[in-house]
Amino acid sequence: MLSAVWLLQLATTGLLLQHAVDFKLTTTYVQSPVILKWFDYGQRQRAWDFADETFYQVDDVIGFSGVFLNQAEKVIGVAKIQSEWLVVSTQSIYRYNHLGEQVMQLDSFDGLPEPITQVSSSTAVLEIQSEGQWFTVDFNGWVLPLTEPAEPKLSRSLTKAEERILFPKMLNHRLSYDKVLHGIHSGIKSSSWLNTLSALALFYLCFSGLYLFFKQAKPKRYRRGD
Repeated sequence: MLSAVWLLQLATTGLLLQHAVDFKLTTTYVQSPVILKWFDYGQRQRAWDFADETFYQVDDVIGFSGVFLNQAEKVIGVAKIQSEWLVVSTQSIYRYNHLGEQVMQLDSFDGLPEPITQVSSSTAVLEIQSEGQWFTVDFNGWVLPLTEPAEPKLSRSLTKAEERILFPKMLNHRLSYDKVLHGIHSGIKSSSWLNTLSALALFYLCFSGLYLFFKQAKPKRYRRGD
């Protein structure tokens, strides 16, 4: 039974891979959060809640105000001041308007201290911490020392409901079904123990069958008159 299931899996996935283009598997993409996470997508996912909106990051994509943008750097903190977003990584600060357009970027060339370790915000300024010291960063990009920072804005993980909604949008066109089949067929995404046991069971069936075939008693021939 173990070998039969294993061979059926190999035959089914192999057949589908041979006709992946015909079945449009190369242009059909996975939207299930379960399968995407099984293939190591969505490993970096955080959310920051504000009074009227939530900011998201999933892998190298950020989302806010219904806009989704590529952001290769890990986001460590976010602030929303008026209608604009200040997105902070360890090395840079990005400022986006409500349309998702980047209107400013600050880094070490602008005098930004690094690495940035924490983020908070007050009414009209962003507050960042670097090497134990807090600084304020206003909309003009001025960086000034700060003695009493506001409470840092903490992030959280995405809920299952958010994953179902956001993964298809933020991880769209990442994982096609032919890649899923290839991962299963090649054993990359299947259990190594299952593959080993199935192969050993198949060896046993083959060698025991050959043994029985050659060692079985030959039928006795009778001569006429016996």
